[in-house]
Amino acid sequence: MAGRDITATDLRCALDYDPLTGIFRWKVAVSSAAKVGAIAGCKHHSGYWQIRFQKNSVFAHRLAWLHYYGHYPNDQIDHLNGDRLDNRIDNLRDVTPSINLQNAKRPSKNKKSAPYRGVYKEGNSYRARISINGKSIHLGRFVTPEMAQEAYMAAKRRLHPTSTF
Repeated sequence: MAGRDITATDLRCALDYDPLTGIFRWKVAVSSAAKVGAIAGCKHHSGYWQIRFQKNSVFAHRLAWLHYYGHYPNDQIDHLNGDRLDNRIDNLRDVTPSINLQNAKRPSKNKKSAPYRGVYKEGNSYRARISINGKSIHLGRFVTPEMAQEAYMAAKRRLHPTSTF
């Protein structure tokens, strides 16, 4: 994983991190554009904030974890409120990929058949399903996508208690 050779000590020497705002600022000038006090990084096409440090491009949420706790997260970093740019330490949690997927708020970009997570158009009806521990659970067929979404959200509250909505 990119950036794993960056140490907390090196990071803290070069960058200030404000855990209340989630913003990194340069403590040292690293280029003509990255002067002391300047906000470090830029928005990546994936929607996350990214910082170039020690020849590595690293997502700011991973650096925030390293800067604040002194070690890398065990798994993935989840943004509790779903905002990929909100790197306040209180908005970040170290979770398994399965838990991280449970907090996804939108359907996959590849999914064009229905406008909601867990809802799939099949013929003239909409099917709802949810995954738990890698198994897909059929929740039923519904007349409207909204009815299918309602069934999905009820199952989500019951089966994914660590989800943030």
